[in-house]
Amino acid sequence: MAGGSGERFWPLSTPGKPKQLLDLTGAGKSLLEQSIERARPVFGDEIYVSTSLRLAPAIVESGLVPEDHVLAEPEKRNTLGALIWSMACLEERFDGDFSVAVLTADHRIHPTDVFQKTCEAALELAENSQGLVTLGIRPTRPETGYGYIEQGIGSRVARFREKPNQETAEEFFASGRFLWNSGMFFWTRDVFARELAAAESGWLDIMRDKTRFDELPSLSVDVALFERSHQVFVIPAEFAWDDLGSWDSLRRTAPMDVARNAVLGDARLVESRNCIICNQTSKQTVHTLGLDDIVIVATDTDIVVLPVEKAQDVRKLANPS
Repeated sequence: MAGGSGERFWPLSTPGKPKQLLDLTGAGKSLLEQSIERARPVFGDEIYVSTSLRLAPAIVESGLVPEDHVLAEPEKRNTLGALIWSMACLEERFDGDFSVAVLTADHRIHPTDVFQKTCEAALELAENSQGLVTLGIRPTRPETGYGYIEQGIGSRVARFREKPNQETAEEFFASGRFLWNSGMFFWTRDVFARELAAAESGWLDIMRDKTRFDELPSLSVDVALFERSHQVFVIPAEFAWDDLGSWDSLRRTAPMDVARNAVLGDARLVESRNCIICNQTSKQTVHTLGLDDIVIVATDTDIVVLPVEKAQDVRKLANPS
């Protein structure tokens, strides 16, 4: 999945070039390129990119997958729509039942070999259980920005929980029973069709007739399928994982100096601590003096300065109306 509106990493990300097409880890490769490289040892050439019509040309131009492997849904319908469209396209290519892994283009994951083995185990569980499978991340902090999965007996999911407030997040973290919802899913074609029909019979009809795509509601696949199904399983991931959701996440992924400043690009920081600097200009250096907990983003057209605590609100600048 590689959609997105390019708001949370504005001004570096834009609607035409959202975060998955950027290098936000200092690796010299876009997040999408890193994602495809992680998946290729398991899936070979059968890697498809689910995206929007607006982003499809940029993804095709990247050359990361063949043009006919870029699956662009005609209208924005959240992750349910993206995956129904993708499954409809795959049904046209493959006969009979087949297995699918839904991976993300904007996560930082390592080591890759552990990730690959986990994907193989999740595919096997999806095939043997005839259920929906997700990967859960062991929490490292009481995070309020992620959805949670409560573990049941064995590999079964007891229930999904929406993003909690701070007090509830601390309870989840302390209990040891909850995992972060990674947004990575595994199923077979037949199971997806079965669960789609069970959730809403008309949705399966739409998948089989793509001309009716605009009839779909805008829902996440978590809410539409996973929270309604009684056959959901989770595998706790043993790899390190981070959702690059906003500028403050660079503290966990970008190179860090001794004063805990995360820096990408040319910058000179004096008496500054806990700052996040992203300088994408080619001829300018960002200089700071005496700053603490500040985000500075510089591009050739825009400069943004804000407190780290406001990192989630940068979309207010991207969409001032």
